[in-house]
Parts: sequence; structure tokens; C-alpha cells
Amino acid sequence: MTHPFQEGDHVSAYLRDSGHEEQELSIPQQEKAVREFCAAEGLILVRIFKDESRPGSSAIGREAFQDMLAHFIRDKAPEAGLLLWSFARFARNDLDAQFHKAQLRRAGYEIHSLTDQVPEGLHGRLIEYVIDYSNALYLENLSKEVKRGLRELVEQYGGVPGTPPRGFRREKLEVGKRRDGQPHIVHRWVPRADDEWERCRLAWELRAKGATLAEIRRRTRLYKSNNSYHRFFRNRIYLGVLEFGPLTIPGYCEALISEETWNLVQDMNQRNTLTNNLADGQAANHPNRRRGSYLLSGLARCGLCGAAVNGNTVVRGGKREYKYYLCSRAKRRKDCASGRSPASGWSRLSSKACWNTSSSPPRSPNCKPKLWPCTPSRNTPEQANWTHCGNGAG
Repeated sequence: MTHPFQEGDHVSAYLRDSGHEEQELSIPQQEKAVREFCAAEGLILVRIFKDESRPGSSAIGREAFQDMLAHFIRDKAPEAGLLLWSFARFARNDLDAQFHKAQLRRAGYEIHSLTDQVPEGLHGRLIEYVIDYSNALYLENLSKEVKRGLRELVEQYGGVPGTPPRGFRREKLEVGKRRDGQPHIVHRWVPRADDEWERCRLAWELRAKGATLAEIRRRTRLYKSNNSYHRFFRNRIYLGVLEFGPLTIPGYCEALISEETWNLVQDMNQRNTLTNNLADGQAANHPNRRRGSYLLSGLARCGLCGAAVNGNTVVRGGKREYKYYLCSRAKRRKDCASGRSPASGWSRLSSKACWNTSSSPPRSPNCKPKLWPCTPSRNTPEQANWTHCGNGAG
């Protein structure tokens, strides 16, 4: 088998299975094959990253995958490259596969699949893309079949997967027999018989009268966080309407509120969206802008993925505070390999840029400078490059 490595090269491996019964031994089998390959080809296996029972449809939630990306891209691993059992184990989403493989290759690392026969050169890149396309097509077809089956259960029996919203409970319903003879059970969402149903009604009535989310949370105790009420007040299930993907089922259950209450609350939601949306420039008095201690939070952009960079504070030993900027995508979705960057250095640079900008006449009275880091946030502020928007900051 041809491969891009030289005898004596150090390599790492990434292994994954989706947790299906037929794949119970998938990771041990992959690991055995990888070790045998390294022994036969004279390669030195340094590290193995394993994601057990993790789907390949997304990079989110795959801790070992994120560790592998950080190991190679952020920490600049000394290995020559990465071994895979197959490209399907790396990612089944074609965009994820192409993006993350390009990240590794642009950083100078080779990627080799033990089971996919891919020649070297441009023709090999084309064949590799066809493999990624086939993996994505398999995932799409599988997803369609699963969604079709779930949609039929919803349409015929009202069976809905997942956790019901506040005020509802799951009620078992037998809809036939499975192939193994066991009963096929689905669950309908039905109103609860306790006081939670009435607390939900109270929450809608308070919101329709203009109550704040903090006041509603204090009086109803439906959620621990104010943010959880945003989705609550947009769920049409409280009108008796079930929305399941593209499927809408009026009269699915008893309505908790009237159309009038629904419309009043949606009008308030719309007004709050326009007031608090930082992206549209209409939120000059938003608390994050008035009281925030991170000047660039929400304005700076990650040099790897382009997501917003937010400020974070860590307290160590209960005394000393460490402030830094971190890519919001790396923090929440964990599919960006950028690291933390000290806030103090960026503040000095941005203050200097704003000072220089203020000494020159602005192009427009509404033009405000916005700065983006163009290199990974792992770099120090003095090493990073800046571009500018507007009147020449940077």
C-alpha cells in the first residue's frame, strides 16, 4: 500500500465509531489495523485519538476530534501526519471533511486512510472529494429515511421524540409490533395535570402585559435562566399547534393561550429583537455596550473561522483575575482550534488605533472603526495583523 510517509516518521491516529451494535468492536478493530500498519511500514505511532459512540455528521461534541485538531494546528505537533481507518471515520459531512483536512494539510501534515485507495497528486484529491461526497450522500439518505419514519409516526399517531416543553408530559402509546415481536411504543405530548400547566399560563399572561423575563422567572420558576424563556415564548405548542420540522399539525393538543395573547407576546418579541440585536446598529444602549469591560468583544473576529471573539474572565486561587479573548465558536461549538489571547495586549493596540483614528477627520459621522485579527488568536497581539473598516483604524 502506497502512503505519503517515510520509514521512521512519527504519526498519530484518529479513530471513531457511531455506537451502533454492529460497530461494537469498531474502535478496537481500527486500532489493531493502525498498529499493524505502523509496524509493517516502520512508522512510529505517537498518539491515538478516540471518539466512541459519536456520529460523524458534525464536529460538534467530538472531544477527541477537537483535541486532535488542537494538537496539530494549535500546538504544532511534531508528527508527520495523521492516520485514519477511513475518511468516513474522519467526517461524514463533506464540508467538515474538506475544511478540517485542508486545515491540517495547510499546516504541513499528511493524512492517510488505510481503507480508501487514493493516489497521489491532483487526481487523488479529486478521488478523495468523491469519497467525501459519497460519505455525505450516505448520511443524507440515512437522515431522510430516519426523518421519513419519524414524520409518519407524528402524522399518524402524534408520537414526538425528545423532551416535551414546559407544561407537557410524555404519554405512552402502543402503535404495533416491531420486527422482533416487541411492542412499538411512541410518546405523545399531553398537558400536565399539576400546577406547571397553570404556571405556563401565568407566564404568557404576564408577558402579554409587558412583564420582564426576570419578573416572570421569579413568579413562575419554570426555568432557572431568563434566556430559556426566549424559546418558550416562541413555541406554538401553547396554541395547540405542533411544529415538527416542516410539518405543522393544528389542533394537536389543548390550547393554553388565545390567539390574542400569542400576538401580543410575538409583538413584544419583535420589538426586543430590534432593540437588542447588536448586529443591526440599533442597540447603542445595550448593557453589553454600556458596561462591558472588553472593548473588542463582539467586534473582533477569529482569524481561523471568522466567528465573533468574546471576552472571558478566569479567577485563579480566588484572587487573581485573568482576562482574555476567545473565539465564540471555539468555546460553544468546539470546532475551531484557535486558543486564548490575553486581553491586555489587544486593549493596548485597539486604544492606540482609536487614538490615531481620532486625530484624522472621519469619512462619515456614522462611521465607526471595527478591528479584526487576521491571524489565529494564539499569537500575541504584537505579532497579529489587523485590517480596518471605516475611517482607517489599525
